[in-house]
Amino acid sequence: ADAEDAGSLEMTSEGYYVVRYGASGFSPANLEVGMGDSVRFINDSNAAMSIAPADKVNQPYAPFDQSKSIGRGEAYDYTFTTIGSYTYYNLNNEAHVGTVTAK
Repeated sequence: ADAEDAGSLEMTSEGYYVVRYGASGFSPANLEVGMGDSVRFINDSNAAMSIAPADKVNQPYAPFDQSKSIGRGEAYDYTFTTIGSYTYYNLNNEAHVGTVTAK
């Protein structure tokens, strides 16, 4: 299935979209959600994950900032309450970038 096809996206039992973090980065790296939807970022790697927004100054992007690094098997949840394109990266590996677009 095409990664853009909503039917192929992993969801939690609570209805959160799932983004997994592995050795090669975030998957899916580009995710589209509705305003008010939640995303669970799950660390499947052996490295630390800490989500940080590319834009640390402006609203609504600045608050999309994980307070602490998490290890393998741990997760970070975020609810997107404002329309926008939220580009983020792993503070512990800045080459790993992703975008959540809330519509």
